[in-house]
Amino acid sequence: MKLKKEMTNIQELKAAANRSSSLASDVCNVLGACEQRLQQLETAVLPLYGDTARLQHIHQNMERTVKSLDHVINYYMVSRELADLIQAGPHTSSTESLNIYLEALDKLSEAQNYFNKNNPQSVELENINQLYNTGVSKLENAFEELLSRNTRPLSPTTLMDMIALEEDSSVDSVSISGSGSTSGTALETMRAAAAWLSAAGRPPAGPLLAIRAPAAKSSFNAFKDYLRSRSMAASPLMKSKNQLNRSDSTKKTSKLQKVLEKRANKLMLKASQTLEQSTGLAIGPRRSLNETYGEESCAAEEREAEVAGSLAACVCRLARHEQRAALGLVPLARLPALLAATLRDCFAALAADVDRACARVHRAAARCSGGAAACWALLARLTRLQPDLQRALHPASPAPYLAIVQACQQHCVRTLEEWIEGVKSDTAAGAVDGTVHQLAAAALAYCHALAAHMHTVGQALSTEPSYVRAASQITGVQDRNALMLAIYMRKVLAQLNLALRTKSEQYPDALKAIFLLNNTLYLLQGLQRSGLLDVLMLAEPECETSYRDMIQDYKNAYLQSWNKLLSHIALDEPLPSKLRDKDRQLLKDKFASFNREWEEMTRAQRGYSVPDAELREALKRDNKQALLPAYTAFYDAHAALPFSKHPEKYVKYTPVQVSHTTGCRPQGNKQALLHAYTAFYDAHAALPFSKHPEKYVKYTPVQVSHTTGCRPQGNKQALLHAYTAFYDAHAALPFSKHPEKYVKYTPVQVSHTTGCRPQGNKQALLHAYTAFYDAHAALPFSKHPEKYVKYTPVQVSHTTGCRPQGNKQALLHAYTAFYDAHAALPFSKHPEKYVKYTPVQVSHTTGCRPQGNKQALLHAYTAFYDAHAALPFSKHPEKYVKYTPVQVSHTTGCRPQGNKQALLHAYTAFYDAHAALPFSKHPEKYVKYTPVQIATQLDGYFDEAA
Repeated sequence: MKLKKEMTNIQELKAAANRSSSLASDVCNVLGACEQRLQQLETAVLPLYGDTARLQHIHQNMERTVKSLDHVINYYMVSRELADLIQAGPHTSSTESLNIYLEALDKLSEAQNYFNKNNPQSVELENINQLYNTGVSKLENAFEELLSRNTRPLSPTTLMDMIALEEDSSVDSVSISGSGSTSGTALETMRAAAAWLSAAGRPPAGPLLAIRAPAAKSSFNAFKDYLRSRSMAASPLMKSKNQLNRSDSTKKTSKLQKVLEKRANKLMLKASQTLEQSTGLAIGPRRSLNETYGEESCAAEEREAEVAGSLAACVCRLARHEQRAALGLVPLARLPALLAATLRDCFAALAADVDRACARVHRAAARCSGGAAACWALLARLTRLQPDLQRALHPASPAPYLAIVQACQQHCVRTLEEWIEGVKSDTAAGAVDGTVHQLAAAALAYCHALAAHMHTVGQALSTEPSYVRAASQITGVQDRNALMLAIYMRKVLAQLNLALRTKSEQYPDALKAIFLLNNTLYLLQGLQRSGLLDVLMLAEPECETSYRDMIQDYKNAYLQSWNKLLSHIALDEPLPSKLRDKDRQLLKDKFASFNREWEEMTRAQRGYSVPDAELREALKRDNKQALLPAYTAFYDAHAALPFSKHPEKYVKYTPVQVSHTTGCRPQGNKQALLHAYTAFYDAHAALPFSKHPEKYVKYTPVQVSHTTGCRPQGNKQALLHAYTAFYDAHAALPFSKHPEKYVKYTPVQVSHTTGCRPQGNKQALLHAYTAFYDAHAALPFSKHPEKYVKYTPVQVSHTTGCRPQGNKQALLHAYTAFYDAHAALPFSKHPEKYVKYTPVQVSHTTGCRPQGNKQALLHAYTAFYDAHAALPFSKHPEKYVKYTPVQVSHTTGCRPQGNKQALLHAYTAFYDAHAALPFSKHPEKYVKYTPVQIATQLDGYFDEAA
């Protein structure tokens, strides 16, 4: 069963295989037929594909040809299309309008390149070249115009604001709004035009240089003029000139007064010199130590150096300003050359100003002036500005500025040696009193000024071989700059000591020691006070000890000057108890020699000066210890001996007198001078020894008291002197609205109270006459007081040239005199605009009584009449108003006020008195106007009169 079943399956499989083989054969036949048909179709279609591809290629070639033809045609048409735009020029109002013009120039450039490559002989190429060149030229002109319009010199005030922040390395924080600033739109437009010109091979370096360089130079010159004007205004000469102009505008000085002041100054100078030589005192301020060496010149050199330093800062700010302005306008490769060329004139001018300042410093160094250190301040500022300037000039080279700094440094180093040479060649003699020499004060001030720039000085001296060798011999010093300065100070002080020793040879032995002692102590104290001694000790560790040893040696030399005097009171052997003739003669000779030598030495040493108080007291003690014991012993032993019938001829000085005298040496006794002068003044100043005593009596005891710093004698005369001086100086000042509450007594009143006579000069005369006038002029002592009272205090004030008392009464006197002299003059058509107050009104306002004379009565009555006579105060005013001002004028014999009302009063009175008299057969020929007509026509008359 199983086999049968398998056989059945095999047969079915064979039947299926046969069917499948039959179907496969049929499919193969069908596929073969399809392949044959496809081959036939391919054979028929392939030629069509080739034809289609060739047609497409031909079509593409035609399109490219058409495009090329269109492009070429545009090249031929571009000159005609853009001619109007190019000829009109670029519009620089905005970047968009400029870009349109730049695109047109780009099209012309493309067409130019096409014709140069494909058809160089074309006529169209010439048109395009001409139009292109025109467009580029107009673009350059527009750039120059825009650059010129937006380029303005920086104002000096703007530069000052920029320089004020020179210590700040960031310049962006400086506002430069105002002159020289460029708007953002204009800057973008210029950068767009400059970028196109640079790409076209024509960078605008030339226009930038031609426009920016003059602007920078103009800014520099304007800033220089600004600094010069400020410097001149700050100079002492201009200050004194301005003060003189102000004083001239407020008070005119007569020629006579100027001559008198000039003579008084000469006499004052001569008197002060005489007093100084005889007593060691000086009337007025004492001259400073540096006066001979020109403090004004020192200030001038400092101002010159400050101006040069400010100009350097100005160039630095201008360089940064030009760098920011040039960025984006030229290629970076051309920027260094452009900046260097733009600032060339500024650097040249700066170099000239630095050289000028240094030349002035050279002259100051040659005469040992304090202004010789001004160049170091300039060098320090130039060095401080160098990094900022290098950043401002980047990528340009800072060689011009470095050359200026190097030249300034060489000048500074030269001034150091010139200053030492100036000390050597100084020919100024020492003062007659042996005080500190001006050269010592100048040297100390110069070293102190150099110490302020120690870093700069040290670096400059580090380049000098001699200072380097000297520094190499000193070890253990960390601060090399301080060491360099110490080496130079050592040279200066050594040369100064040698010069002072040379100058001391002009003095006698005692004054020579005083001169060297004053100067040496002054130098030591000055070095200690300023801290320079610590610096000097770096190069000379024993300098303080050396100075103190020198001071002690000079003290000993001064004390030795008393040896000659002591030799006169020294005895070789004691005298016997009973004096012989030769013993008496010996004592006479000893005392006489001592007196003579003592008087000579005290007379000589009275003019010596020791400014230092501590040293002065030490010398006093040393003098007492050296002289007083020996003289006291000699005096006690021999003064009482009967060696002469007239011992007072030989024994002139007691030990107490010698003690007092030595206690006041070498400084003069100011208190004694004041006492002596006061006594002489009180006894003789008021005597009529001259018609012009003020020429000889120029100083009161109070003025001498103020000058010497001593108090005056406590008596009535001194009180009167002091009050008079205080009254003259302050009574006229506007310190109160009611000065009469405080100024109650004049010097004349104080004089009467104290019983002392006033100062015999013009001012005292004016005080006395004013008091007498105020007290008695208004009294009814005569029917005609004008015969006796001829001069008011104001007239006396004008005659004597002294100012009146500064109170209300004096104001009333002055105004009354001025009113009487000028109010009636025809100085204006409308005098009432200017003459608003009469003396009576001023009298009422001040509360003072008017002058007691007829003129004052007339003024008062006229003012009262004008103000009240016309008022309707009564039905019958003629009962009360009986006299007009003209009638009062006739009665008093004074002239009426010079105004219209007074004229009307005078004519009315004359008309009423004389018009009706039979003085003529035809009075109408003479009497043409009635008072009413005068009243109506008075304005026109006064206009014509004026």
